[in-house]
Amino acid sequence: MNHFSKTFFLTRFYLRKDWVTLVSWLALILLMTVGVAAIYPSVYPNLNNRIAIINTLKLPSMRAILGPLQNSTTSISNIFVSELSLWMMLLAGIFAIILANGNTRKQEDNGLLEIMQARCVGRFAPLLATFNELILINGLTTILIGSGLNILNLTGSNGAGNWLFASLIGVAGLLFGSLTILLAQVSNNSSQNLTFTFGFFTLFYLLFVGKMVHPKWPVAWLTPFSVVRKLSIYQHNNFGPILLLFVLGLALFGIEFYLASIRDEGSGLLPSIAGRKTLPFLRNYPMLVLVNQFESSAVWIVLLFIFGAMYGSVLGSIQSIVKGNPLITKILQTQANQAITSFLFVISLVFAVIATVPGILTIYKLRTDEKRGLIELIYARPVTRTTVYLANVLIGMAISVVAFVGFEMGIFLTQQATLKSPLKLSHFISLIWANGLPMLVLLTLATAIIVWLPKFGKAIWGVLYVVILLNYFGSLFKIKHWIIESTMFGLIKRNFSHPLATEQICLMVGVELILLIASWEHYRKIDL
Repeated sequence: MNHFSKTFFLTRFYLRKDWVTLVSWLALILLMTVGVAAIYPSVYPNLNNRIAIINTLKLPSMRAILGPLQNSTTSISNIFVSELSLWMMLLAGIFAIILANGNTRKQEDNGLLEIMQARCVGRFAPLLATFNELILINGLTTILIGSGLNILNLTGSNGAGNWLFASLIGVAGLLFGSLTILLAQVSNNSSQNLTFTFGFFTLFYLLFVGKMVHPKWPVAWLTPFSVVRKLSIYQHNNFGPILLLFVLGLALFGIEFYLASIRDEGSGLLPSIAGRKTLPFLRNYPMLVLVNQFESSAVWIVLLFIFGAMYGSVLGSIQSIVKGNPLITKILQTQANQAITSFLFVISLVFAVIATVPGILTIYKLRTDEKRGLIELIYARPVTRTTVYLANVLIGMAISVVAFVGFEMGIFLTQQATLKSPLKLSHFISLIWANGLPMLVLLTLATAIIVWLPKFGKAIWGVLYVVILLNYFGSLFKIKHWIIESTMFGLIKRNFSHPLATEQICLMVGVELILLIASWEHYRKIDL
């Protein structure tokens, strides 16, 4: 048996295993690119609108968030690729990191890799199968986006530019997927691998932001995101940087084989740090959960703080973006003189939903630890079901709240330096309070789904997506108000003094208590 035996069998297996995730990704990325491109003519209907947004995109704060303008024209296509190139790279990178980690280091930690290799599967077959899956999904992403943009034929676009934009997204996914597999050989477990990978991912982005703010910064070439500065989409259409990223992704994958050949299965190349012989505070289960979630939670908190700082730096540009743009005015449901307030409420809502992700991942351990057989080790000690339930749920809630507070503090600190008349701290406390209660409703709903319907646990990610969609685009698509209010976030009034009425607070607290108690009662009685 050679080292690559059953590679294609594993590739088919991974595609069948991940088909829901892959289809969901394709639907999301097409909606975010081709779907968004389709409405751009109505977003910027005339030349004055386009000139206004292009002048705004030239500001250093906007360049730091969205990247530079791709060409010198005032066409809709230029605005489209200038606003989306960097963010689609980020989105493709995040998806590839999660996918690659799940099929490499995570499977190794769960013991699945050992079972597969007992069935005549070569040592390097899982690595190559994962890379094949990355090639296929990112290649298909490129083809679908390129074809969709060619069909739309935006004003000022051309075929080469459409394929260049699509290739940028596909190659970004391949590169960060390769980086994840590489770091999987170095890390000691999947959690550490995600921490390392997202750490590099964040560092690359911060280096890019630094280059946009300080053009003479000499370290910009260290980050893959800098390629968006060299593409000149729809004008010169430079494919050279894309080819460079593709070659870099292949080179990283080649290094992975060597690293995989010199490490032992189940361990990484980095030495494990020996823990203390005694650690009294770990004698209780809640502290064990807290320690296990510390690394990943810290990454989420830091990331949301950084995003908050980025959005805080552009608050001064919001009025110029809203002014004269009827579509954005409709989304924010405001005029230019109230743009900052409305923007804060909308963006806080979106990131409040995003902040629930680390909390849901912690709560999800109620099921994942059980499936991996780890919970049996816990119950071998005098630990009750109630302790396990409350530890995961309450710590998950605390992580989400702290992450959201970090986001709001990021906005608060940067707007203090960028706005002539900065907002008061009390305004941000109101935002935290107003969005915190609906956040907890989402987390208790996730708990109920995980406990009562474990086979449909992944449906909670669809719920988060629908909540953002309804609240962000609800007014644009004229969705009935009671449907938006059913998400609880729709009850928030854009008023710093009284964002929630007393009866609404009572409603949310009541829903949370009912879901928590019902889920606890069911979890206490179910069999392992």
